[in-house]
Amino acid sequence: MLTSVRLYNNKKVDAEYSKKDEKPFICPLCKEEVFLRKGLVRIHHFYHKQNSNCHFGEGESENHRLCKRQILNALQKEPAAINFDIERTELKTVIPDISGRIRDIPVVIEIQNSSIDIETIKYRTREYTRRGIYLLWILIWNDRLDSEKYNPRLWERYIHDLYKGRLYYWKEDLDVIPYHFGDYYFYREPEPYYDTSGEQHYPGSYYEFSKRYVTPIKGNVVNIVEGFLPFVRNYEKTDIFEFHNSILYSDNQNIWW
Repeated sequence: MLTSVRLYNNKKVDAEYSKKDEKPFICPLCKEEVFLRKGLVRIHHFYHKQNSNCHFGEGESENHRLCKRQILNALQKEPAAINFDIERTELKTVIPDISGRIRDIPVVIEIQNSSIDIETIKYRTREYTRRGIYLLWILIWNDRLDSEKYNPRLWERYIHDLYKGRLYYWKEDLDVIPYHFGDYYFYREPEPYYDTSGEQHYPGSYYEFSKRYVTPIKGNVVNIVEGFLPFVRNYEKTDIFEFHNSILYSDNQNIWW
């Protein structure tokens, strides 16, 4: 978590601009005391005691915090991006990573790097839709995406299908790379065998569809402010997932796969 509440004046504060001698700080969600961690290398942030039951900020990696910080800083320099902030608690039922308005369109950006339950994704998507806020899910890029064979986690597949076959991976500042998960096929070349008369046979080679792996197909780099539009996702039930009516923020480039 990059923000907390300074107890003595009950004001929301950002770890980037806070000092340790301004303590105590409290979590805006559970009201327990949290502690400021600052250093030369790590992104400044607040953290709960080890035995805390609060889930706010739980599981956030250094890359997650870096992504959140860089996107916010870049958005705050954009004239078309209005009133952007991190970790707003006004919605009560959800705490968005980043939220504000782009050309008067209410937008929430949720950054996901660690494993997450699909029901949690559904819940957050439903809550933002209920409030008329367009949702952009962003993951953090990794070099495995540039290989021919990629093993996406189940929740990655869900978000990919939620956006009708595209998934956004953050690279730097406001730049994200959309990927489509294409089919992957294993090349199979069976061993020769002998029939009952002793004659050797060479079966033909073939390609076998993989249920586990996909081939990532990269689209053009997209700027969060310039390259996205509101998108209405209608209800759909597939063999694997069920998607409810939702409002999303999706890139505006044509199909590239």
